[in-house]
Amino acid sequence: MSKLKILKLINKIYSTPQIYLSTSFFILFLITLKRISVPNSITAILLLLGTMFTHLIFIKIKFSKAANKINKKFSPWIFSLSALLSLFTANHIFNNANLILGNFADRIIGIAVFEGVDVAARSFLYIELVAVSIIVFLLTFFIFSKIDHLIDRLNTKNNLKNERDLLFTFSLSSLFLLIFHYLNGTEIFINIFDILVFLTFLSYLLLLATIFFEKVDKRFSLLLTNGDLQVLSFLFPLVIFFTRWAFVNGSFTFNYGYFYPYFPLWIAFWVFIRLFVWHSSQEVTQSRVYSVLSAGIPMLAIPVSISLSNEIQYTLSNVLPWSAHRFATISTFFLIGTSAIFYFINRRSQSKTKFAQNYFLPILVATVVMFNSHTNFIETPRGFDMFHNGENLIATQQLFSFQKIPFVNIFPTHGISYMVGQTLYSMINGYRPFEPWLWEWITKIFEVVLLYFVLSKITNPIFSAVTIIFIPFIGIFGGQHFTYGYNTYLASTYYFTSFLAGLTLVWVLKKPNFLRLTILWLASVFLLTWRADFGIASFASILFILLTVLLYRKLNSIKTKLKLKNVLFSLVLVIAFTLLLVITLSVANKESFIEILRLNYEFVKFQALAQGLLTIANSFSPMSVFQYLILPSISIFYILVFIFRLFIRKDTHFAGFKYLLLFLAIFSLIISIRSVQRQTLVVLGYNSYLFVFLAICIPFYLNEGKKEISTFLFIAILLAYQFILPNNTLLVKSGPLIDKYSWKNKESRVRVNDSQYKILKTFLNNNLDDDQTFLDLTSSPLLYVVSNRKFINYFTPNAYYTSELIQGSVLEKIEKAYKNGEIPIVIFRQPDTNANNIDGVPNEIRSYRIYEYIYKNYKAAGYVNGYMIWVSNNFTLKNTNGLTVNKSFIQDFNLKKLPYIWGTYDNLRAKEKTVILSSLINGPEVLSPTKDAVLSFDKNLDKSSGNYIHLRVQNDNQGTLKIVYGQSPQSTIAMDLITSNKPIDYLIRISSQYSWTNQNTNSIKIYTSTKINLVQAFIRKGD
Repeated sequence: MSKLKILKLINKIYSTPQIYLSTSFFILFLITLKRISVPNSITAILLLLGTMFTHLIFIKIKFSKAANKINKKFSPWIFSLSALLSLFTANHIFNNANLILGNFADRIIGIAVFEGVDVAARSFLYIELVAVSIIVFLLTFFIFSKIDHLIDRLNTKNNLKNERDLLFTFSLSSLFLLIFHYLNGTEIFINIFDILVFLTFLSYLLLLATIFFEKVDKRFSLLLTNGDLQVLSFLFPLVIFFTRWAFVNGSFTFNYGYFYPYFPLWIAFWVFIRLFVWHSSQEVTQSRVYSVLSAGIPMLAIPVSISLSNEIQYTLSNVLPWSAHRFATISTFFLIGTSAIFYFINRRSQSKTKFAQNYFLPILVATVVMFNSHTNFIETPRGFDMFHNGENLIATQQLFSFQKIPFVNIFPTHGISYMVGQTLYSMINGYRPFEPWLWEWITKIFEVVLLYFVLSKITNPIFSAVTIIFIPFIGIFGGQHFTYGYNTYLASTYYFTSFLAGLTLVWVLKKPNFLRLTILWLASVFLLTWRADFGIASFASILFILLTVLLYRKLNSIKTKLKLKNVLFSLVLVIAFTLLLVITLSVANKESFIEILRLNYEFVKFQALAQGLLTIANSFSPMSVFQYLILPSISIFYILVFIFRLFIRKDTHFAGFKYLLLFLAIFSLIISIRSVQRQTLVVLGYNSYLFVFLAICIPFYLNEGKKEISTFLFIAILLAYQFILPNNTLLVKSGPLIDKYSWKNKESRVRVNDSQYKILKTFLNNNLDDDQTFLDLTSSPLLYVVSNRKFINYFTPNAYYTSELIQGSVLEKIEKAYKNGEIPIVIFRQPDTNANNIDGVPNEIRSYRIYEYIYKNYKAAGYVNGYMIWVSNNFTLKNTNGLTVNKSFIQDFNLKKLPYIWGTYDNLRAKEKTVILSSLINGPEVLSPTKDAVLSFDKNLDKSSGNYIHLRVQNDNQGTLKIVYGQSPQSTIAMDLITSNKPIDYLIRISSQYSWTNQNTNSIKIYTSTKINLVQAFIRKGD
């Protein structure tokens, strides 16, 4: 045989599709198992080079047209997979490079030689890495392009779209993790990377198998293209592993060894599917596949059921002395039986249910979240946050201990967002302090599954699940990261519940009838109860979108199924239903419906003034610009694009997921108002809200064609953001996925370090009867929880006890409880001085009417655990153990500009309407830093309704004025003076201080830091 014939034969072999398939399969197989040694990698590269070389030389020799042509339009998976192999190969060479100096030629001496480093080898390595990356990318791109062209020529279902999407998703995610690992250096990403590469290999094998069976077994080839079966095949081996662990009481820990049984189990699944439909008609095949997919739903719930079975074991531990292992086994058998039932029920059904999208993948996401957030025990830290921890727990404690209904008897500060898991836990297991925290996983699952559906709408279900589970994506969202008093750090899913309204909006716009619109408004009402600000933002966002669409169609005379009357009437109906429900609950609980509405309205209205902070950022910085300029601009961009497309381009085909993104943009813009009130950059730090997520999704919002390019850009923007502001938060749990524990007699699941409040709790319980409670004025609601005492007020935070309306409501409840002898003890101050002066505002002046009532009806008793205790004038302590008798305390107030604002802008016009009880000066007096003034008055003047000191001052320079009076230790009030060429009125609520009310004061002394003209000075009767 001549050399030419041999070369032609070689080229013929290498030019067939089979050699490209087998070669690429071989390389992927080696990479997947991480068994590429240096010789094997060289062999693989040489094999590719040989294929390429012979093909190029004999390109004119026509063999297989399918093999010799390349698509002009490349599928995205070719780019992502080629880039992955290129980078992986370079990474392998880099990791195995030897840079140790191995020769001393010509006795060349330098600093590198001193350290034994071969810099020449490093230079060569650099060149080698660049060359290998380019060569491998081009070779793999060449091979995959031929395969892709071959697929297009085959008459396969959807041109193997599912397989291509799987390859694209897994390879792109793997590529992201590999790059992110080198930017971040976190080792856990390497383990996840191996999983994704393995899934890439399986997807590639699916593609090859589909091509192979296209001619050999057409029916099996069609089964291989079934996206639901593909997802089920990936999850089936995991179910087998968990089933085995449940039966043998295994470790529930994955390691690399599980890759080996996984592969044959995956193959076995497809063999079973093929045998299961053997010799079946097409109709029977479809029904059998549907029945298998139906049976997969309960089967996939087996892993998460093991954790749930442990919770059931705890609930029944005082009735059934069974072990956690037995319950896990029973739950597994139950779900296997349920799978069989599902199979037989659906064995003749041929519905087109999207099993993977609507069932399999949500169950997978929920399972991962469950493993991440579930815990058996709570071990509280030494230092409790007496306010935030208490605020989190008190609504549930009051509900189960005193039947106080949320929003009716008590206002849950953060809505029911904290209460859902706590309430379910307490309903099933009974209420005990702190234990309700254990079921926070319920809300976490709900929130992350909502994220899955949102991302599915925008991208596709597989990409959504892979992104959420395997890459550091969830950390880009803003919100509070709350550790719930124990060591489990939960990822922030703070804003995810808002997705519910957005998804409902998309559903409504598909068929905007009255019923769907009603459900949409009900979803917003739910958000209103979840968190008040979420509900307000949801209503505003939905109204903006619906009314804008209606306006556009009205102006352009476009017929639409969306009717304004349906929008408004459904809204009115839902509002009426909500009000009727509140009225019913109010009447049943003997509460004033009108009062509840007034308090809730006041709560919304006064947030900015009552809770707002002085500054939003410590200084001008790139972070402040990013937080307050760039991030909001993202939402503004979404809104402008929407208006432009609607009114300028007349684009009526606005995709559903784009309405979803628009809703989230408006919602995030509204909710970010918090960042200029209390949750500022100074207090909360950087908070991305939903802005970063929206920025990453911009390619989808703008793109009107295929989503693959947008997906590339999505990953690229995410990678860029993670490079700038890295966040390693992952949902995948390392170590044992499930930590089973065999409970006995519903033993306590909380280990509490109560040193912070133990003595005070004992003191309260020793001195209070069962029907008595205390009044906390120190922002320590956790004291009610740990002592299990009734909370008499509506709002929990003491910082809300301001404004005339709320103080009046609080005083009404306090007076009623006082007269009934229910609150003989007041917690007046606490060790944390910041809690006594929240944001630098003394509690006594913020809630001056309440404190004036306390001054008249209570007296100081001493300190317990650092907390200052006051007791009712008609109450005697039963047990003083733990009480340190010390009745003295200092009240030094710096009211800054408050006296000026009170004297100038008070709507109640106290400076005009109140009675003057005493005139302190006969005429204008000039005061200076060297000349103070002592102003005398009758010590028996009327103090029944409190008092004001009214000063009228003119000064040319800025300065401060201080009032000092009383017995030692003297009380002081400082205030800022406003520069003016005419007298200005200042009102000081002097009765907000204890010394004024309870000491026989007959004079005050005034100091000033600058020269002033004191024109008038009065003592007025309080209003």
